[in-house]
This record gives sequence, structure tokens and C-alpha cells, in this order.
Amino acid sequence: LIAIMQFAMASLIVQGSIYAKDVLGYGSDRAGASLMPMLVPVIFLASVAGRRYDRVGVRPLARLGTVFATTGLATWGVGAVLANYPVIATGMVLLGGGVAFIMSPANTDTLSSVPDEMRGQVSGLVQTARQAGGALGVAFAACVSGVANAYGAGLAGSIGAAILAGAAVSALGVVVALRMPAAAPRARTLRA
Repeated sequence: LIAIMQFAMASLIVQGSIYAKDVLGYGSDRAGASLMPMLVPVIFLASVAGRRYDRVGVRPLARLGTVFATTGLATWGVGAVLANYPVIATGMVLLGGGVAFIMSPANTDTLSSVPDEMRGQVSGLVQTARQAGGALGVAFAACVSGVANAYGAGLAGSIGAAILAGAAVSALGVVVALRMPAAAPRARTLRA
């Protein structure tokens, strides 16, 4: 789930900045600030998600988070095609809210389901999957954007197409979240 979501959203920082500068005409400072609607919900909702994880586990949070993140990506993509920043910002808020309910709870759940002595290795695997998902996502988005641009979509349309393709990949995250087991078994410490 973590790798899928990272795949879907990794290119947004790069393409979002290019979009803000070249399509919306923002300067560097304003282009960077234009991505804040995605980050603010993560800051405020991450602790809420942590408390909810302690009460209900990862599955309901992952389901809610993936639906919000996918909806946010789709909204952002439509806003990008329309060159409408208020629609883009709405998508960013939804995406950020979804991410808060996916990443930390899924990471915590994965690490808490393995014995203490294996957490370092499992954490390394999770982070490798996250980074690989992100790298592949950036390459995928660049390909989609390049193809859309080659077919005459222009910069707004090509970046919008890449974001919408990311929303389609994010929808796979919804499927994964819906198929998650009710609760991961808690690991027992191995004794010698």
C-alpha cells in the first residue's frame, strides 16, 4: 500500500512546482507556497490518525485515506487540466488528508507485526519499497506527461494527464485497502 501510494504521488512536488511556475505564472516563492494545501492537512491530521490507529487499527484508516487520496489526486488532475488553482488546492487538501491516514498507520502496523529483532530489516524493506515506488512513479508521470504533450495536450493538459494517471494508480491502493485483513497478528518476541 505504501509503495502504491508513493508511486501515485511522488512526482507531484516536481510537476506541481513546474505547473505553478509555467502554467499559473507564479514566481519561485509563490510556486513553492502553492503546494502548502497538500502539506497542512498532514501536519494536523497525522496525530489524529495515530490516535485512531491505536483504537481501530490500520484497515479503516487505510480505506478512508486511500479514498480521500484518490479523490484528491483526481480533483487535482482535473484542476490542472482546467488551469484552476482553487480546484487544484481542493485536491491537494483531500490528498494531504488521505496521506495522513495512510502512511504512518500503515508503517506502524507493518513494523508492529514483526518481532523486535526483525524491525530494522523490515523497516529497511518498507522504506526501499517506498523509495522504489516513488522513483517508478516519477518516471511513469514523466512518460504520461511526455506522451500527452506529444499529442498536443500542452503543459497544463500533460501535467493534468500525469496527475490523473496517478489517481488511477491510487485507485489500486483503494483495492488493496479494501482487501486488507481485519488486524495484523501481533508479533511475539522469540526467546532463545
